[in-house]
Amino acid sequence: MIAWRSLRFRIASVIVVLTLVLGLGGTVRARLDLTRIGRMEMEKRGVTIARDLAVQHVDQILVNDIYTLYTLMNDFLLNNSDVRYIFILNPRGETIISSFPQGLPPGLREANTVEDGEPYHVARLRTTEGIIYDIAMPAVEGRAGIVRVGMLESALWQQVNRQTVTLLLLTAAITLVGAIAGYILGTLLTRPLSELADVTQSVAKGDLRRKAVIAGGDEVEQLALAFNRMTDALAASRNELLRRNEELSALNEIAAVVGQSLDLDTILRAALSAVLTLMKLPAGWVFLRENGDGGFVPFAWQGVPRRMFDESDAGPVGPCICQENLGSGEARLIQNVDDCPRLSRLPPQQRPGGCHITVPLRSGERILGLMNLVCAREPCPPAEDDLSLLTAIGHHIGVAVENALLYRELQRKEALRGQLVQKLISAQEEERRRIARELHDQYAQALTALSMGIEATERALPASDTLLKAQLESVKALTAQTLDQTYDLILDLRPTILDDLGLAPAVRWYAQSRLEPLGVDVELTAEG
Repeated sequence: MIAWRSLRFRIASVIVVLTLVLGLGGTVRARLDLTRIGRMEMEKRGVTIARDLAVQHVDQILVNDIYTLYTLMNDFLLNNSDVRYIFILNPRGETIISSFPQGLPPGLREANTVEDGEPYHVARLRTTEGIIYDIAMPAVEGRAGIVRVGMLESALWQQVNRQTVTLLLLTAAITLVGAIAGYILGTLLTRPLSELADVTQSVAKGDLRRKAVIAGGDEVEQLALAFNRMTDALAASRNELLRRNEELSALNEIAAVVGQSLDLDTILRAALSAVLTLMKLPAGWVFLRENGDGGFVPFAWQGVPRRMFDESDAGPVGPCICQENLGSGEARLIQNVDDCPRLSRLPPQQRPGGCHITVPLRSGERILGLMNLVCAREPCPPAEDDLSLLTAIGHHIGVAVENALLYRELQRKEALRGQLVQKLISAQEEERRRIARELHDQYAQALTALSMGIEATERALPASDTLLKAQLESVKALTAQTLDQTYDLILDLRPTILDDLGLAPAVRWYAQSRLEPLGVDVELTAEG
């Protein structure tokens, strides 16, 4: 962060500005007061000097004691550096004594006059040497003369300036101390905020384990506690989101595995292997119910010996505790597996250790089977999230098992349907053969005998009986036509070429015999 934009700099700046404002304001006020008080004091001293000469030494003025008056004037000038001049005028306005070696400057005599009844009069004169306060003090109400004292203001300004410089230096020192104190105070105030900002930067980068450790019982600590609660909530939300993502990824992986085939054995072996890999477990096995609701039959296993599921050695095995805990339809942890009848078949060194997780293979409300997983890892028992995930996985596998069972049932019914169709076709073919055989053996033979009888009758008639011969000829032709149609019907019912040469020659013969008489060219291509 830029230094001048930091809170520490701003706090120090506020303290410095306040110190400067107060210090400079106090200095200006002190300068004004010093100037006012200095002017009053300077005026008082000037009045005191003038009164001393006009009252205490009025006798010397009256007797015109020039020596004494000069001595007093020189003492006042030596002891008061701000006294610029002293002179005394007699009642006629003539100079008795004066501190000006060359005489009074022009206009100075008339620059300050005392009105009747005034104890003294002060006039502010602008000269080339600066401002001079001229005090005119009458001696014996002016009858003995007037004492004039000029007080130079520059000495006052020198004192005021010295005091002002002293105050400015003091203000600068206090400002420096204030700046240092402000910096220290800003550091103390902003250090918790800086630590909190550092923690927020870490949290922004994804490190939700950082905590703001700030003591003091003030608002900053309350803010830090609220921030820690917020980061805890964020961490919980992120962990929940990661867990959900892991569950979705696991379910997607299981769905992809069980969706690759409709063969029941393939599905169960692949699903068991995927679950063991996903959950990092060493062994497991799968049982399915016979016919969907019968006893449990082993279908797939991994990481355990085959003899554990061999029914020929020790006979059938009754239900165990794993099979009895399927009513809830959720994955359960079975810690006591010592009484498992299947595990008791194995030597102790071959028995899978640890507790077992029983996962129902459920489709809707039906329990189609179960998956037993050996939990030999730490910590055991697993977390509730793992059991919930296994429950969802069992539901996916159960749906896939039901689909495979339905597909197997569909294949079985399809095979039965094929057999029924084959039997139906065979029956139809047999019926066709029977009808064709009966037509050939009975009707065709009868028509042939009838035709031969007509011919014999025709030969036995005399040559003159032409009308009867014509009728017999007509009957014989009709009989021959009927016999031909009977043979055609026999061929239509069961062409002999179908049995002798096969389907393709039979189809070609049938098309040619039916279509070519109608003027249709027939071209048949057989493949395979």
